[in-house]
Amino acid sequence: WSVDGVWQLDPILNTYDNLWEALKSAGYKENETLFAFPYQWRFSNVYTAELLKEKIKSVKEICNCNKVDLVAHSIGGLVARQYIEGDDYDDDVDQLIFLGTPHKGSPESYLMWEGASGFVGIKQWIMKQYFTQEAHLLGYGRLFDYIQNYIKSIQQLLPSYAYLKDVGQTHLRIYDWINYPNNYPYNDFLNNLNSEENLNKLTDSGVEIFNIIGDTGNNTTGVIEVSSGEIYWPIWQHGYAKEMIKLGGDNTVPELSSSLFTPTKIAGADHISLPSKAQTEVVKYLTGDVPEQEITKTPEPKNALGVSVYSPVDFTIISPSGKKLGKDIVNNRNINDIEYSFYSGFENEAE
Repeated sequence: WSVDGVWQLDPILNTYDNLWEALKSAGYKENETLFAFPYQWRFSNVYTAELLKEKIKSVKEICNCNKVDLVAHSIGGLVARQYIEGDDYDDDVDQLIFLGTPHKGSPESYLMWEGASGFVGIKQWIMKQYFTQEAHLLGYGRLFDYIQNYIKSIQQLLPSYAYLKDVGQTHLRIYDWINYPNNYPYNDFLNNLNSEENLNKLTDSGVEIFNIIGDTGNNTTGVIEVSSGEIYWPIWQHGYAKEMIKLGGDNTVPELSSSLFTPTKIAGADHISLPSKAQTEVVKYLTGDVPEQEITKTPEPKNALGVSVYSPVDFTIISPSGKKLGKDIVNNRNINDIEYSFYSGFENEAE
């Protein structure tokens, strides 16, 4: 999230707070040996990989070192791979830890890309509310147009393997780009990233890879049964999603995708909780030492309440204990006093 023009690592759901604190407890020091790389994940991973290169360059200058270690969650792992497998790689990554990275894509992205759909659960609901607001601010008439034209990273998450099944058929559609656009939506990013040539670049780079994945049982969308979506075009151009067939994974990324490299499974860890639940494995791999205790300070959100108001308006939320969140009307400043809360600030067009 961008706060006053500066990107921060998920200040809303605090996905990375426990892992960050675990690394500090293991001896890492912020802005000396521990650096965050938050970025606008909606943009192309190819563009973000260029930013990663510049970030690593600045870190090397600070730590006076030739190589860095990367801990990359989800799509961040694809950004790291794009950098290392690209032509501008500076041979400056030593160890690379993947956390739930969709190496071969995630079928859930089909729902968002093809139909602006698939927002299930509290966190996804929050995402949809913000996407809808952002789409409006950017001048898009509907959520589908916003996703197709603005969030290029969702297209780059479309699986690079067969995952669609026509209603009434017992077999998957043949994965053949020659039949595009009548078969599968195209993803040249993952096709290129997973080509034999580029995979060899990664394996021959000397980078040590540790691949950690979550395991929540057979509850991850792995195959999507589709019917003709012609009546909805341009939405559902490659088929209207009728039924989700569940396979093993972390509730977001199928194991088929995340286990491209030999995986270490964390039982009970879903996609969002994986950075927190994998902290012991991460610290042990990086330092060789097993931490004495896990950091579990950040709670999981249990409920969500949405209140839509007409603009312009400023607001203050007061907790039962009297702490406040929002705008201090009298002193014209931001208030972020409620623990595990986040206010984006009244300077922004959308609060």
